[in-house]
Amino acid sequence: KAGFTNYPVKIANAAFRRAVEYSGKKDKFTIYDPCCGGGYLLTVLELLNP
Repeated sequence: KAGFTNYPVKIANAAFRRAVEYSGKKDKFTIYDPCCGGGYLLTVLELLNP
């Protein structure tokens, strides 16, 4: 549907931030995308977490 994200950005951002906090790292993350379709989501995560 037009205007809606492919995956809920709020949930993905919360999961990403929890993973960052858990890992203790400050930069240089590697993200594995087993679904081969997360380019959109990864772009949004980068924009929300510069």
